[in-house]
Amino acid sequence: MPVWSEEDIRAAVDRGLIAGVSLDTSIFYKYNLRLDSKGLMSFRQFSGTRTQFILAETVVLEIKKGITTSVSREFQQLKELSNSLKRFVDIPEVFTSDSIDSVDISNHAFQRYITSCDARIISAEEYCSIDQVQAAYFQTKPPFADRTSKKEEFPDAIALSTIEGWAESCGKHVLVASKDSGWISYCSASKWLIWVDNVGSMLDLFNHSNTFASDLVRSIFEHPLQGELEGVVEYAVENYAENISLDVDATSPVYFETDDYGAAAAGYEIVRPAFVKILEANDEGFTVSVPMTINLKTEISVEYLVKDEGEHLSLGSDWIEHEFSVKVDLVLSASRPGAEGIIFSECEVNGPSSVRVDLGILHPFREE
Repeated sequence: MPVWSEEDIRAAVDRGLIAGVSLDTSIFYKYNLRLDSKGLMSFRQFSGTRTQFILAETVVLEIKKGITTSVSREFQQLKELSNSLKRFVDIPEVFTSDSIDSVDISNHAFQRYITSCDARIISAEEYCSIDQVQAAYFQTKPPFADRTSKKEEFPDAIALSTIEGWAESCGKHVLVASKDSGWISYCSASKWLIWVDNVGSMLDLFNHSNTFASDLVRSIFEHPLQGELEGVVEYAVENYAENISLDVDATSPVYFETDDYGAAAAGYEIVRPAFVKILEANDEGFTVSVPMTINLKTEISVEYLVKDEGEHLSLGSDWIEHEFSVKVDLVLSASRPGAEGIIFSECEVNGPSSVRVDLGILHPFREE
């Protein structure tokens, strides 16, 4: 199969050879299942065009399952907090009941997304080749990897065969955004599927001719931010930092327990303003994505313990201040210039929801 360069894909887009664009499950998780995020919502631009936004039925089922799990977990945390607070204040019954239907919430949330973006869900029954999936399984071809875990790849295999079958029925290609190695390998060997690394790169292929948006954003970020835009970006960065969870890791010759106090923003850097990706552009405005590095800091308490006759005795404690950085995408939406100039209406940070923090080797008797 041909190796597609960025120039080749742009040419295929311009010549109308792309029948559809599609996403795998990993992309939705990259956005932490936030269906209303600017990146995922930007696929509405394909409504009524010659390129359709399609999703394999298998991918849809996996995303709904993930949302259901997330809703159940979040509601349980809310319920526990509400039960604690109701000793002091009146709490609406909905927050303490067991009657929440997380499946129904998931279905409604995803249906809103499908409707908003005019996405088409393509079924495995109509487009998947079971013979092809079975052959790939027994021959350990992509997306099936090593023999120990390849049974877990069946949903991916069905989804890919479904998308490929739809593309073949159209006689045109489909762009597929994925972070999954199995999907990448499968697309590389496919006649009809073309792999793209991320949402920004995919959508920019359809909007790259709009140089106004990219040139404007590049010129803005070549200098320190000022005024209203500076405040909007700082708020988005701080909001991201406050909601990130930390996975603290360390080694020690003794047993220890840690407790982190969350993360706080300690600055940010626009990595390469030249790498602006245009997610969406029309007569009303545009949405762009810019790579960013956020510097974070956290404080972590460490308690060193030793077991003595069934009890843990304290050997002392530490208070550690730790700094680290995270690579993210800054997504900005702006209006077209009018009497008041450019107005940046929305700003969000897309990055990992959880970050590993490595404290290295800890010792209760280390010198300060």
